[in-house]
Amino acid sequence: MPSPISRRFATAFLGLSLAAATGHSAFAQKKYDTGASDTEIKIGNIVPYSGPASAYGVVGKAMGAVFKKVWAAVSGEGEAPRATSSEYSTKEVLVAAAVHGAIFAVVKAAVDRAGAKGIKKITGTDPGR
Repeated sequence: MPSPISRRFATAFLGLSLAAATGHSAFAQKKYDTGASDTEIKIGNIVPYSGPASAYGVVGKAMGAVFKKVWAAVSGEGEAPRATSSEYSTKEVLVAAAVHGAIFAVVKAAVDRAGAKGIKKITGTDPGR
């Protein structure tokens, strides 16, 4: 039977070996998804663009397109300011966020309403009750 000291040494050595083996690979990886970099993460739509629910991605794309058109009409600029950009004032960033939020709410309400009507038509029951 091994002594308690050699068991502790073996456990510590195994733990350090595993940490060394797995730790360096995490630092070496510099592959990011779209919208992420070493210094920034872009927050955007949270709708699926692939997989079984990708049909709902059309809603997200439509919402993005409507926001771009509205923002261009309101501000005269093609791109909305990012929250971390120092080129824009806090007021401009908050107005862009408010417009984006309002458009998202309207699109979401329209999709929810259409879904409720479809459920009522198919089942005959009102999902809102």
